[in-house]
Amino acid sequence: MTNRLKILRDSGYAAVFNWSQELGPALVYWGDDSADLEVLDQWQVLQAATTRAHMDHQLGVLLAPDLSRGSLQPSILLAHSHSKQFAQQFRCEHARSEGRGIVFGLFDRTAGLQLDLDIRLDGANRCLKLRTQLRNIGDLDWTIDHLGCPCLPLPSAFRECITFPGRWGGEFRQQRSTLGEHALLIEHREGRTGPQHQPSVVVGNAGFDNDQGQLIGAHLGWSGNYQLRVERFANGTAALQAGVWFFPGEQQLAPQQQLTTPWLYAVQSDAGTNAMSQSFHQHLRQHILPSWTRDSRPIHANSWEAVYFDHRQQTLFDLIDAASAAGAERFVLDDGWFTGRRDDTSALGDWTVCADVYPDGLHPIVQRVHERGLQFGLWVEPEMINPNSDLARAHPEWILQTGDRDNPTARNQWVLDISRNDAYQYIKQCLIALLDEYPIVYLKWDMNRPLVQPGGCTGTAVAAAQVYAMYQLMDELIEHQPGLEIESCSSGGGRIDAGVFERTGRAWASDNNDPVERVAIQSGFSMFFPPELMGAHVGPHSAHLTGRETSLDFRLLLALQGQFGLEVDARHLNHEELLKVQQAATLYQRHRNWIGEAKVWRWQREGVDFCAYVSADQSQVLLWALAGGALAGSIPPPALVPGLKKSGRYRAQIMLPTNTSTWLRFANDFPPWLAQDGGVVCGASLLQKVGLALPVLAAQTGLLVYLSRESE
Repeated sequence: MTNRLKILRDSGYAAVFNWSQELGPALVYWGDDSADLEVLDQWQVLQAATTRAHMDHQLGVLLAPDLSRGSLQPSILLAHSHSKQFAQQFRCEHARSEGRGIVFGLFDRTAGLQLDLDIRLDGANRCLKLRTQLRNIGDLDWTIDHLGCPCLPLPSAFRECITFPGRWGGEFRQQRSTLGEHALLIEHREGRTGPQHQPSVVVGNAGFDNDQGQLIGAHLGWSGNYQLRVERFANGTAALQAGVWFFPGEQQLAPQQQLTTPWLYAVQSDAGTNAMSQSFHQHLRQHILPSWTRDSRPIHANSWEAVYFDHRQQTLFDLIDAASAAGAERFVLDDGWFTGRRDDTSALGDWTVCADVYPDGLHPIVQRVHERGLQFGLWVEPEMINPNSDLARAHPEWILQTGDRDNPTARNQWVLDISRNDAYQYIKQCLIALLDEYPIVYLKWDMNRPLVQPGGCTGTAVAAAQVYAMYQLMDELIEHQPGLEIESCSSGGGRIDAGVFERTGRAWASDNNDPVERVAIQSGFSMFFPPELMGAHVGPHSAHLTGRETSLDFRLLLALQGQFGLEVDARHLNHEELLKVQQAATLYQRHRNWIGEAKVWRWQREGVDFCAYVSADQSQVLLWALAGGALAGSIPPPALVPGLKKSGRYRAQIMLPTNTSTWLRFANDFPPWLAQDGGVVCGASLLQKVGLALPVLAAQTGLLVYLSRESE
């Protein structure tokens, strides 16, 4: 068996593949580049001994294990042709370089199947992305039960992992578990990526944390059903595999057809999760996100929690005026604007402006928005249909279902089958008509229920086809109106992934605006996604989802960690509250551009959640210290400031709260530097190793500090 090497190199980073025709490729190394990586003979040290209890040839961790060689790894492909040919055997016939990538071509000539393993390297961000393309080059029809991305080997020392379970209003929770001699398997079948499970995992050595430890973070860029598997095998090896999860019979492959997995993104870190997150953030910014995300992200005012379905013209005029006065730059008209939509029980699918509520269309609202210097955005939920709608009555065959069975609703909704062309074209033309008539610069794209019976017109499952149709619909709208901005909003954090971010650039992280809950939600979000993508709004005094009452200062602190906005009814802000919101809006505007390239650091100490955004040139820092609950000790830990230029000196100034005397409610005094005009100037070493003293923080309080570099 002749082994060969193939090496990807980029920005001082390398990935080495050892491959043979018989077994195909294996990723044997990825890390810092060096000249001796090309010496083939040295890789013989990786050839392990074989055991008597298993196969006579040691297979190791292959990128594309199959069912015919006895690998301990699950097969990358589960397929059959009319219940036969179920165990394919692929041979690697070529390894083709393509820029910073490589494509391994594997063939089973007997079955008439070709597997292309497409692997790209972003060395600057220590990121590999991997996908598989399956082609039917024969004359048989195939049923595909599973097709995985290329398998990613894991070091045997990796014994712990973090996954991201959640629920509506409690997204992006972080759960740490031990990797034993078993598989960690997540199968997500809601038709969207969350919020029950995010398609992400972090695997590392025991005890890894924010700032130390070796680990690999992986994320599947896909907005539908998926499977994610991390497994340790009896021979001591371990691997990670991810791919789309298919319903029975969902995926057929006729001759000359092909099927491609989503991209699996993997980042390696030897300095904890903060370094991993920074790599993911930069890779998304540089290679995935739409170009408009690099522009200044405007301050949103959303009508939903302020008025819900109360769309009286004067009510909206007053809300627009108040939002503008508070500092908003874009007004988003939420649910309730279309025909027959007076509550959430009817009219989804009837995407024309309600003449009873808007006799002159949306033109008066848009005019008021523009008169106040704001942009206009609109809420839509194109993939959904209410049973009580003209569309459902006219086209019951357009509803996803599995035949003559009870089709349960969720939020009084069914799902429209946009995988069929007639339903797709109807929705597309409805949205284009709105874009053509009104100067809409932004769509808040909602999707408020899981896919329970995703059966199409032929009776087969179309869950994956729904996702591809949604992608295509967004792409065609953007092509129709270049520069159109779209937000992914799916019951809050229900559709947040790199797949949807290829055409959207803002996500509503959660319907929960409770700032205490938002600490954990926003921390989990930032593990893989940069802050400028995260919609973060100031909610009302009493949070609508939890009923918890919190100070405006604390709500502002959390909203400033993302793309700042208002969910609070600005009409009801008193003079003091209005000044605080205006000051926060000005603060956001002053710093939003550099935050779009910042490195994010997060850590916890003794009951305080810390977060720091450090500018790319290390000249500016925003530092949050947040106490959601009671402190572990009576005095909070100092705020260490990471990521500074070592030779620099920095001026630290308090930004929020503006009234420092409030801390005297909880202690006899507070650190003098907080009340010092112009703040305090400290060396980077002192700030990083000793830190800034904090005031005594009661539950649901915090502060925001701005640091600027003054000298070397």
